[in-house]
Amino acid sequence: MMDRYPRLYADTSIRNNDIIGGRGLDADWEALLIRYSDRFMIGSDTWVNSQWERYDRAITASRLWLSWLPKSVGEMIAYGNAERLFKRQATESLIGQR
Repeated sequence: MMDRYPRLYADTSIRNNDIIGGRGLDADWEALLIRYSDRFMIGSDTWVNSQWERYDRAITASRLWLSWLPKSVGEMIAYGNAERLFKRQATESLIGQR
């Protein structure tokens, strides 16, 4: 889909278990995230209210696998792509806000 639709963006909501393989980053996910690092964004799926109860765990898991990627790729996925797409800088005052 990413090859076919060059303007397609995706988030990683509810994918931490898939992205984190048995002992590290799943190889297929790693290749995908690196190849399309300019089109993926972190997701926490908080549109479902019950997700707020697990928010800390979801973000901790996302931070873990982001740390396993090259720094520039992790930063793009964590906030850089969202900043560019939504034309809004992720300031410290916005981080962690509902």
